[in-house]
Amino acid sequence: EMYTSSDGLVAAPRPGGSAWECLEQIASETGQEATLIKCRHVDRGRFFFLMAKDYSVPTEEIKTPDDLANRVFPGTYQKLFQSHEIVDSKALVHAGHPAQELRVEAVHASMGPIRKRERVITAGNHVFVLSAEGKPDVYDAEYPAIEAWFAGARFKNLTK
Repeated sequence: EMYTSSDGLVAAPRPGGSAWECLEQIASETGQEATLIKCRHVDRGRFFFLMAKDYSVPTEEIKTPDDLANRVFPGTYQKLFQSHEIVDSKALVHAGHPAQELRVEAVHASMGPIRKRERVITAGNHVFVLSAEGKPDVYDAEYPAIEAWFAGARFKNLTK
């Protein structure tokens, strides 16, 4: 079963079972268009979520997936986490488009150790992000859901 945003721009395989809640966020202000879907554990003690996002940037802010993943995102990680280390960064192709995938080990001020996998894809002035993040034991236990999410996510604006 796919969980699809109400604007139809982002869809991903909804994890099975009742342990999950899925939600969307849509911003449609000119120049700030973004659609995000997220599925997370209902049990907040098992901190873990899957996210898929499509957002547009002004032409002058277009960057490559490598630039975003290895130069822009670390600034965000620095704000979110007490510490972080990119343990793997690799270029790949996602739906025929250039992509960069990161694996991050981080420490959050209140939640402690966090494991994160993030893939960024670009096409035109759109940036597409797939993410899985959570406590290491939950993250590792959710490996099948992570693989299904990254393989099955669909972005309407990511066409060849």
